Amino acid sequence: MYVARFILELQTPLHCGGGEDVTQDQPVSRDAFGFWRIPGSSVAGILRGWMRDQTDIRGVESRLFGKQEGVNCLASLIWCEDARLLDFDEVPVVEKVMGGQEVAIPQGPYIRDHVRLGLGTEVAEEGGKFDEEIVPPGARFALELRLDAWEKAATSEEREVFCRLCAALASGHIRLGGKRASGYGRVRSLYAACRHFDLDTEEGMIAWLNLAPAPRFANGDGREVALPDAAPPQWRGEGLSADLELPLTCDAPLIVGGVNVRDEADIICLMTPCLDYAQKRVEPRYTLPGSSLRGVLRHRVYRVAEALDMDAAVCVNGLFGHASGAEGAAGKVCVEDVLLTAGTPAHLQHVAIDRFTGGALSGALFDECPLWQDGLEVPLRLEVRELTDTEARLLLHALLDLAEGALPVGNGVNRGNGVLRLRGMEQGWRKALENVRCDAMRQGERLDRHDASMCRRWLEDIEGDRP
Repeated sequence: MYVARFILELQTPLHCGGGEDVTQDQPVSRDAFGFWRIPGSSVAGILRGWMRDQTDIRGVESRLFGKQEGVNCLASLIWCEDARLLDFDEVPVVEKVMGGQEVAIPQGPYIRDHVRLGLGTEVAEEGGKFDEEIVPPGARFALELRLDAWEKAATSEEREVFCRLCAALASGHIRLGGKRASGYGRVRSLYAACRHFDLDTEEGMIAWLNLAPAPRFANGDGREVALPDAAPPQWRGEGLSADLELPLTCDAPLIVGGVNVRDEADIICLMTPCLDYAQKRVEPRYTLPGSSLRGVLRHRVYRVAEALDMDAAVCVNGLFGHASGAEGAAGKVCVEDVLLTAGTPAHLQHVAIDRFTGGALSGALFDECPLWQDGLEVPLRLEVRELTDTEARLLLHALLDLAEGALPVGNGVNRGNGVLRLRGMEQGWRKALENVRCDAMRQGERLDRHDASMCRRWLEDIEGDRP
């Protein structure tokens, strides 16, 4: 038997649906005591999907995770426990509750409001207002996986794939939970270890029976198994897949509305609570949400497709996903939240003027608190998967508009707010692109960004099949 243990820290918000709260549209899953959890079934499904995409070994998915096809059934060899929330002292909160101890970590709820805009009108769709609950960045969970081949020993192939799976989880290559198109569920591993227990021997059985409770192993818990170095993800599908990091800067006031614990003004900027285990507190951070950035790109792609006389709705649905009754498709574009490091925002007052009298409209005095800091860093992290050349071309044009400051983000864009630019643009495109991190593959060929002829050939190929 192989046992692997992890302490995983959220780098972006997490949403595992399934909670019961009639006051929310999309609550998160909680345990019987009301604490956040990641169900083992959710973990197993995500790991199985990763294995399907990353492993060429025939039949290993069914052998490790089981299958049910008529009378031909196989039990799963991999056991996934629920990922359990850790308190600020890294003790599972369930253990503290069962032991009558006080739990320090807050449980929210932390809510995000959303509104869905019509592609053609760019105003809110009817019934398009909804909210969702998140588990905040910084939260830590203990997770245990086991490889147990029941009445037989696991094969060397099965052990190898299990260790590769653990290495991918430990390296942060696997996102947990739902809403991954909005960048949710990215984790980093603070602790990852694997032990082997030979249950055919007395020594191994005693070690298994005396196994220390999670989240960490104790000295003498089984035989240590070294996890392999995690290889970068292999994108096996056709088309273009890439991970991008664009270092943007803000050249104007920036405000994206949302829940703000400080209640600073009438129009406020979204803040995300982040759990700080070192300081044992919640630290609110101003946030440019991935869903807003994704929405901005989605609308610009729609406009570009319209200008090219393409079926804009089909292009947008192919890139960003859609849901229609029983049919739908997942999006190919993932944009993460940007947690900003700005200090105190500017406090601005406004008044609407009556165009007939020249005086202030009754009740039209309001204020806002945009973030306004010279050179504010907005590091944009973007993932795309299996784009056709047409989809890649459309998204590239939207990203170019964003990088040049022609695609503002957030509230008040009609009065100059939300202008973003790629860092170094004042020195030209060549200098600015040196700051971009890009790992990309197209038609099985991985990009060498330092090879100018390859970059030129890729761009010519992508731009070549114009409608």
